[in-house]
Amino acid sequence: MTSAIVARQLGDDYQGVLFWTQAARLLHTRSTIADVTFESSDARAFDDVTVGYRQPVLDCYGEPIDRDCYQVKFQMVSAKPITAESLIDPAFINATAVSLLQRVRDAQRIYAVAGTRVRLRFATTATIDPNDILARVHSNIDGQIRLDELAKDGPRSATGKLRKLWREHLELTTDDDLYAALRPFRLDDRHGTLDAARHKRDVQLAYAGLRPVDGARTDPYDPLLRRLHAEGKVSFTADELLAITKHEGLWVGRLPAIAAARTLGIRSFLHRAEDMAESCDHLLDLAPLFDGRRIRDAAHWDDDLPARLAEFMQTHALTGSRCVLDLQTHTSVGFAAGHLLDSKSGVDAVPLQRFRGIQVWEAAEGAHRPDVGAAETVACGTAGDELALAVSVSQNVLTDVRSYCAAALPSVDEILHVRVNPAPGVHALDDAAHALQLCRLIGESIQTARQLKPRSRIHVFLSAPIAFAFFLGQRSRGWGELTLYEFEFEAGRVGGYLPALKLPRLAPPVVLV
Repeated sequence: MTSAIVARQLGDDYQGVLFWTQAARLLHTRSTIADVTFESSDARAFDDVTVGYRQPVLDCYGEPIDRDCYQVKFQMVSAKPITAESLIDPAFINATAVSLLQRVRDAQRIYAVAGTRVRLRFATTATIDPNDILARVHSNIDGQIRLDELAKDGPRSATGKLRKLWREHLELTTDDDLYAALRPFRLDDRHGTLDAARHKRDVQLAYAGLRPVDGARTDPYDPLLRRLHAEGKVSFTADELLAITKHEGLWVGRLPAIAAARTLGIRSFLHRAEDMAESCDHLLDLAPLFDGRRIRDAAHWDDDLPARLAEFMQTHALTGSRCVLDLQTHTSVGFAAGHLLDSKSGVDAVPLQRFRGIQVWEAAEGAHRPDVGAAETVACGTAGDELALAVSVSQNVLTDVRSYCAAALPSVDEILHVRVNPAPGVHALDDAAHALQLCRLIGESIQTARQLKPRSRIHVFLSAPIAFAFFLGQRSRGWGELTLYEFEFEAGRVGGYLPALKLPRLAPPVVLV
């Protein structure tokens, strides 16, 4: 089989995964979706997958959206990055005459004349060149072309030249015509690897009550979609999809632990968290405080974010009730949620963990692991009374933490490094019992360190699943003053941390009478 055939097959698989990710949302308890279509005959160019809404959803401009139309581009390797000129080059979408932006213009004239009501979403595994002007005008929040940024500066500026380049390519008369053409366009770059897309699909399948694939060699969803397409069945409502999946033995019912409890959702980014409102009884949306994963104003860590988090918990995490927490958040926010809902809060709270589909991590005892992890103290060679806690579960963070402490935290004289055994990794933890045992090791190590030397503050650097961060936060009340840190993955440098939340600044434990 030639590489071209393999690439086409994988591209078809990627499109199919996107379809099932969206189709599963039809079966969510609070779904706003009316229908999902595969290779629609109505959506010209952006026809790979379309999603129609029963009642409009709001886009980033606050405008109502009736339908999302997706075009998918899969790349086997991370080849040439996307630039502003890529969007006007037909070869970028494997065409010979018509570019991506020309397709956007034509679709906008038919389906989104005013630039609203429809989103034209180009989902690709490729990444935008960070050094190209496109990166400056592209939003990491929802993939829009930032028209306010594109409109800045005069005709001789970089943005002015970009406006001229795109306007002439699209044969448009004015900049306003260009803005109208671009307004419904969303460039979803870095859409994720095929494996990551399958993982997201499995999460949506589990939420919907459908059987996740969980990495098995045999995937029943791809051949089912091909068979339905061959039969001419391309558009699906919730009732139709439920009947089909039941007939195929794919319906297993919703997770009992989720169905029997109130689900509280918190998100601080939109990537893979766009649809949380459909699966949560109450949602705290912190994403507007961030540009991608980086906070827009560092002051938000000190005021707006902790106040909103505490208010949300006080309002919705009711004493004596059971709630499931869906945390699509930065690690420090998940930790802070646990800090608020510790054992004294009176709230039975359990987190969800996206792990081979989706799991409810019950705080239950499991098999004892005599070598769950290892703790070591690393001297920093400085004089001070502050301690750094470096927790390596998903990745080994010691090198980055040492570098950051040396550069920015002269008052830290020691690093307490706790890592999972046998080695950090994406699947280093088996379940909640495994996570809780490692949390106990960390708590005991902190207690020992504070007994040996009083600490005015502990700086927490954590690389771990979000449910683990929640569990560890629940056990942090007796640690004293804490500062949490977030790693800047986009920075690409050793020690690339930024300070985040300070605890206990949020509030006392949530206790409602």
